[in-house]
Order: sequence, then structure tokens, then C-alpha cells
Amino acid sequence: MIPKLLTISAFGPYANCTQMDFSSFDQDGLFLITGPTGSGKTMIFDAITFALYGQSSGGVREKDSFRCDHASPDALTYVELEFLLHQQSYVIKRSPKYFVPGKKTPKQPKALLTLPDGKMIEGTKEVNNKIIQLLGVDDKQFKQIVMIAQGEFTKLIFSSSDDREKVLRDLFHTEIYQELEEKLKQKVKDYQVKYNQLFQRKDGLKKEMECQNEDYKAYLDHLHQLCIVEEKKYDEKNENYQKQSQLLQVQTLNNQRIEQYQKTKEKYLELKKQEKTYHQLKEKVDQLNQVQEIQVIYHQQQQLKNQYLHSKEELEKLISKQKQKHKEFRDIDLLYQQLPQQEQLKLQLQQQENHLLEKITQLNQYQVDFKQKESYLQRLKELNTNKQDFISKQEKIEKRLDKDYETIQSEERLKLELKNLQESYQTIHDKKIKLHRLSDEYDHLNQEYDQKSDIEEQYLSLEKDLNNQKHKLELDNQYYRYHQAGILAKDLNDNQPCPVCGSLHHPHLAKIDDHFITNEQLDKQTQLVEQLTEQYNECYRQLLLKKQLIETTQKQLGRMCQELQIQEELSKETFIKELSILLQEEKGMKQAYQEMDNQLKYIQKLKISVNKSEDDLKGILQTLEHLNQNIQELEKQVNYIEGRLDKQYASLSLNQLQEDLQGIRQQLQSLNKKIKQTEMQYHQLKELSVSIDSQIQLHTKQINHTESQFNIIHEQYLEALKHFGLEEHFLSLLNEVDKKEEYNEVYQQYQIQLLSLKKQVDQLSKEVSNIQYVDLNNQKVYVNQLKEECLLQQKTLENNKMNYMMNKSRVDEINRIDEKIEKEARDYQRYLDLAELTSGKNQSRVSLERYVLAAYFENVLMYANKIMERLSQGRYQLLRRDYASKGRSQQGLELDVLDLESGMSRDVKTLSGGESFKAALSLALGLSQMIQNYAGGIELKTLFIDEGFGTLDSQSLDQAINCLIDIQQDDKLIGIISHVGELQDRIDHGIIVTRKDKESKITIR
Repeated sequence: MIPKLLTISAFGPYANCTQMDFSSFDQDGLFLITGPTGSGKTMIFDAITFALYGQSSGGVREKDSFRCDHASPDALTYVELEFLLHQQSYVIKRSPKYFVPGKKTPKQPKALLTLPDGKMIEGTKEVNNKIIQLLGVDDKQFKQIVMIAQGEFTKLIFSSSDDREKVLRDLFHTEIYQELEEKLKQKVKDYQVKYNQLFQRKDGLKKEMECQNEDYKAYLDHLHQLCIVEEKKYDEKNENYQKQSQLLQVQTLNNQRIEQYQKTKEKYLELKKQEKTYHQLKEKVDQLNQVQEIQVIYHQQQQLKNQYLHSKEELEKLISKQKQKHKEFRDIDLLYQQLPQQEQLKLQLQQQENHLLEKITQLNQYQVDFKQKESYLQRLKELNTNKQDFISKQEKIEKRLDKDYETIQSEERLKLELKNLQESYQTIHDKKIKLHRLSDEYDHLNQEYDQKSDIEEQYLSLEKDLNNQKHKLELDNQYYRYHQAGILAKDLNDNQPCPVCGSLHHPHLAKIDDHFITNEQLDKQTQLVEQLTEQYNECYRQLLLKKQLIETTQKQLGRMCQELQIQEELSKETFIKELSILLQEEKGMKQAYQEMDNQLKYIQKLKISVNKSEDDLKGILQTLEHLNQNIQELEKQVNYIEGRLDKQYASLSLNQLQEDLQGIRQQLQSLNKKIKQTEMQYHQLKELSVSIDSQIQLHTKQINHTESQFNIIHEQYLEALKHFGLEEHFLSLLNEVDKKEEYNEVYQQYQIQLLSLKKQVDQLSKEVSNIQYVDLNNQKVYVNQLKEECLLQQKTLENNKMNYMMNKSRVDEINRIDEKIEKEARDYQRYLDLAELTSGKNQSRVSLERYVLAAYFENVLMYANKIMERLSQGRYQLLRRDYASKGRSQQGLELDVLDLESGMSRDVKTLSGGESFKAALSLALGLSQMIQNYAGGIELKTLFIDEGFGTLDSQSLDQAINCLIDIQQDDKLIGIISHVGELQDRIDHGIIVTRKDKESKITIR
């Protein structure tokens, strides 16, 4: 992704509409954004980030606070960005939520993305999803890759291991590993709580039992034996109680039978006294049976009488209704005779309706044809306009293709020039390498001279020491010999031969000197002289070798000077002068090479563009051919419709015709309704009159028939009344017919009860004939006493059993707790091991999160060291300190720097200010490259750097810029945000931000 054009309106400090054309930086690829503090330099990157993701670059500014406070009320706040991605152009326009002065309702955020094919995507959520899909990164990754924030990576270098952990956590989002550590710690705490709860429960169960030791089996056996003893006692008492209880039950049953016999006999005699009353009830039931037989005749008589009266009443109503309907029929018959005239009027109205419908149909067809003609004419106009547009595009493309063909033809010439330039550049490069070698050899020769001087000085010192020690050795030998001679002379007498010379006379005997030397001292001095001699000889040999090496190096320098055509005497100034000349030539060649390479790349892109333009031209020609065909077809259609139009309908009004048609239809509707209503009433009244006449005849016949039946039934009724005397007696009994079954049921129950009691008295009389009534009070007292003893023993037994069951349950629970403790202990140990492993209580003293961060950190350093090697000219490498110090915990993120000149590593905090900036810049660029590579398949060829270039000296600043130029050669667009004056001299192109009257403005240079 490379930005091409950025438009800002009422955004941040930019009150007016401001445009930044980044395409002017394409050739160099490196530009400077400069301006005073607070002028809005970083806001440029904020605007790009907001356009793409709707967020600021730093995350401090809220997305609802982008509106410029000094913008005019009618100015719209938005950011529009045109950018290239995979050689295709995209345009995105986004506005934030903001308030307009004088209005309470805020402007809602909007987003619009225009794709290369012209298709548009609208809506903040939809556009955000599409941008993430296109770029392959979200807003956080985009800011990490594209923006190097001020001070962020310097802070990363100088921070402690804990602070560095927080910074890297924010960069790589490793919070999940920290959360895992906390979850494991909480899991360990939970298991500890469970473990303590289980032990507390176990101790509580032990206290609830009266067991003195943990021999639970013996304790339960003892309780079980107590239950057996108490159960045996209970069985004995219960057996005696059951026997006495059964005896009491038998005696009680006998007494109850005697009492029952006496009560039953009394009840039977009492019931026998009511026999006469129930006999009278039986006679009444017989009379009610006779009444029930006559009841049917009586009800038939009453029914016929009521039917006769009802039919007579209905007949009178029908006769009255007949008179009324005859009058209504005569009235409607007059209207019915007038229906033929109404039908004639209806026919006339229908003819008028059909005539109007035909006119309306023809008028509608006329209007449709007229509108179709107008539509075709409008379409013809549009097609002709499109045709002219495509002809214009065709001419522009053909003109551009002619120019592009001419540019492409220069490709072979540029390739040949580029090849020659590469050969010349290689020659310069080889010469520069030889010059560096010559400089190294010159430095080496000076070092050899210095070493030769040191060796000569050492040689002279050894020579002096050796002479001194040799002289001392000679003196020691003399002293030793004198001492030995004194020892021999001490015991030598006259006339005794000397052991040395054999003389018998000894006029001058040697004397023992006070300063004597032992044999050991003499040997030690001899060894010292030998060692000094070896050192002296070795130093002499090294001095000869060093002289030979210097002569060889001088000859080598002479040959190299001849190859490099250096006539003047060698010195540091000579090398700097020669190297400066070569670097100047190399820089010129690099610039020329870059220009040619850019031209060749442009030609390659131009070829793709030409192919696309040729395809576009073919498409335009095909479109023009299709447009011509459509124009001819439409002209035919217009001519056909023009010939079919009937101009007589042009003056007719469709609304008037429709109103006339509506009036006729209303008349027809009213007439049809009137005709149908008359016909319906006529036929209804005619049918109703016939129906009423038939009903009158039917009711007359029915009345005569009912009267005849009533007379027959009435005679039968009078005959039946003779059995009851007066009719009043019959009617009184008739009221009690419904109670006949009840009376009969009462009588039958009496008979059954009487018979049953008689049988019971006879049966009980037999049963009590051989038994007597006994007083049971003493027996009951004795049985109750036995029952209480039995219940007391049962309670004791149940208490023992309950105690046994509860303690058995406690023992079972203790066993289950022991099993659970064993299982929980295994799980607890696993979680404890994991918690200690992930929290840093391990051999490496590194937590899981730090282990992951260390892996990320290693990858960052791998990319960063490629940059650091360029910036430090191969002197420094950044290293993660990878050792665990005893007594230290939570390590793994310490940062060292390896000095390749000394071969020693040291803490990165020992770097100077400029070196620290180089390290910070290397880390930042390394992180950006790492995240981009890890994201996979993304194309973010833009980088903004907001770091402290002011800490660099002139040489380091050149190295940093050269490094950025090398990165830019990978088709990157790099913007440096800084107010360092020297950068303006070294970077030709840039954006100058100025602030005046509370408003920021930009200038492109």
C-alpha cells in the first residue's frame, strides 16, 4: 500500500481543505515532514490511519474529536485518501462524528470506498472489513508496521526487564499467557481450599465418632455386637407381650359379641313394633300403580286439548296474514308490468358504455405509443452522447499509446547503459575494497612497527638482565669454590697431601668466607640464567621475524599503491581523500543506476499499462460497434411508432371519457338494482301467498282430526275414574306418582332390615350360648406394662442401630474422603507444577509469557541486526541475554550489545546517545519488517519514522539516511517526521508544515 493523494478538510489543526500529493516523492522514495512542535506533522499519519481504519495513530485522540475547532461552520470534516495496492488504485473517504456549531444533532460518521472497477462500498463497518481484507492487517498491526512512534523504541532499549515485558506485551498481545498463569494460580488456590475442606471434614467426622483410634473396623464390630445383644432382649420381651396381647384380644372379642347380641336383639324388637305402619305404606304403593296406568290416558287427553287450542290460534294468524300479503302482491304486480320499458333503457345505456370503452382503449394505446416514442428518442440521445464519449476516449488512448510505444522502444538502450554502469560500479567497488585493504595493511604495518619497537625494547631489557645474571652467576661460582676450598683446608695438616694438588706443605690455607653460597643457590641461579637466555633468544628470533614481516608488508603496500595508482606518501589523510573520491563516484553511479532502474521499472509497469490500454481500446471499439447497432435499431422503432400514431386522439381527454363512463355505469347499476328488486319481490310475494293458502288448508284438517281423537280419549278417561270415585282423589294420588318408587324402596328396606336383624339375633344367640362376660381391667394394665417395656427396649435397640449406621456412614465417608484426597492431591500437584512452570519458578527462571515474548524478541532482533549491521558498519549486534542468574527471577528479556571489534558483550544501556538511536531505529525497522512478514501476503510499502534524529552526529546521520535509502530501494515510500535542520540539507523532497493564525498549512518541496 502506497499513498498517492491525501485530502484533509477541517481535520485536526487543518481548518481548510488541504491536499498532499505523495506521488511527487515516488522517484526518490524518501521525504521529510518538518515543522515546529505542535504544527500537525504527526497528524498527517493520523489522517492516513483514520481514512483507512477510522482510528488515530496514537490512540490518545478520540475518534469523535478530529473536528478542527477553528473551521468555519459550513466546512465539512473528512479525510480522503487515494492509494495504490497491487498496482491498482483505491479511493477511500471517511468523516468522523462531530458537532456543528448551532446544531444539537451531531453529524454521524460515514465511510465510502471506491474499488478499481468503480464499485463502491458504503458504511463504516463494511468499509473497515474490506480494508482489513485488502491490506491483510488490522489498525494495530498497521500502526506497528507503518509508523515508528517517537521514543517508543528508545524506551524499549533502556527499560527494565519488567517494563520491557509490558511494552512487548502491548506490541504482540500476549495477555492470554498472563491470563493462563493467573488461571493456573487460581486453580492451585482452589485445590488448596478443597484440600483443606476435605481434611476439615475428615477431622469433623472423627470428632463425631467416639473412636479412640483409627481402627474403624473393630469399632464398628463392637457397635454391631451391641445391636445383636439388644435385639435379643427385645425379641424376648416382644414375644411375651404378643402372647398376653393375643389373650386380651380373645377375651375382649368375647365381651364384644355378648354386647353385640344384646344390642341387636333390642333393635330387632324395636323394628318389629313398626310393622303396621309399613303395611299401610305398601297399600298406598299398590294404589299408585293403578294411577300410573291411567296417567297415560290423562296426559294424552291434556295433550290433545292443548294441541287443538294451539292449532286454532295458528289458523286465525294465517288468515290475517293471508289478507295482508294479497294486498302487497297487487301493489308489486303493477310495478312488474312496467319491466319491459326498463329493459329497453338498460340496453341503450349498455351500448353507450361499450362505445366509451372502445374510445378509452384506443386513447390508452395512443398514449402508450407516444410515451414509447419519447423514451426511444431519449435513449437515442443518450446513446449518441455515449458514442461521442467513447470516441473521445478512443482518441485519448490511441494518443497515449503512441507516446508509450516510443518510451518502451528505449528499453534495450537503457539495459545496455545499465549493464555498462554496473560494470563501472563494480570497478569502483573493487577499487574501494582494495583501498580498504590497503588502509588495513597500512594500519597493520604501523602496528607491526609499534610491535617491533616493543620487541626491541624488550630485547634490550632482556640483554641487560641476562648480562647482570651471568655476572652474578660467575661471582656465585667463585664464592662457592672458595667456600669448598675453605672446607677442605679446615681439616688439612702439614705433611698431609692436599686432595687437590697433592702438596705436603700448606703455607696459605684457604679460609671459609662469611658470604658463602650453597649448591642449591648456585643451581637456582644457573636455571635463572638459562631461562633468561631462552627468553633472550626467543625475543631475538621474534625481532628478526618482525623485521622480515615489515619488509614483506612494505613490498605488498608498494604493489597495492601501484595498482591503485597512488603516488603520494601513505597516510590517513591520503586514504580519506582517495575514499572520498571513490564514494563520490560511487554515489553518482548509484544515483544514475537508480534513475535507470526506475526508468526500466517504469517501462515494465508501462508495458502492463499498455496491454491494459490495448484491451481497453478493443473494448471501446466493440462498445462503439454495439452502440451503432443499438442506434440503428432504435431509429427503426421510432419510425414504426410514428407511422402507427392516430393524431385524432391527441385532443381527447382521458379523464373526461372516464367521467362519462362512470356516469353511465352508475345509471346502469341503479337500473339493474331496481329491476332485480322488483322481480325478486314479485316472485317472493307470489310464492308466499300460495304457501299461506296451503298452510290454512293443512291447519283446518289438523283441527278436525285433533277434535275427533280428543273425544275418544276423554271417554276412556271417564271409564278409568270409576275405580277411584271422585276425580279429586285421583288427581291427589297423581301428584304422588313420582314418589311411588321411593315408597316402595322404603318398604323393601324395612323388610330386608327386619329379616337381617332376625338372622343376626339367631346367629349371635348360638355364638354366646357357651361364653360369659369377663372383667378385663387388670389384664389391660398388665399388657400395657409389657408394651411399655417392649417399646423402651425397641428404642434402645433403634438407638444402637442408628448409632451403628451413622458411624458406618461416617467411616464410609472418611474412606471416600481419603480416596478423594488422593485423587485431588494428584490433580493439585499437576496444577502446582504447571503454575510454577508458567510463573517462572523453573530452572530457567522464565515465565511462559516471557518465554513467548523472548521468542518474539529473538525474531525482532534477527531483523533488527540486519539494520544495525548497516548503521554501525558491522560493529554492533543486539543480543538477548540468555542465562539465568542465581537468586534472580523473571528474566529472559534483558538486552545486550555485542561489540564485534572487542568480541565482548555488554549491557545495551552502555551505548552512547547516537548509538542508542541506531539501536532504537534498528529495533523499530526490524519489528515493522517482522510483523509484515508474519502477517503474510501483505503489501505495506510505506513507512513513517517519528524518532530522535537530533541525537546523531553528522557521520551517524549519513549512515542512518543511507540505511533508509537502502530500504527505500525495495520500492518503499519513507517519510521522516523531524525538525532537525541537517535533515533538510540531506533530503531533497518533503512536506513543510507551518502554523499561523491558529491554522496549519503545508508546502510540498
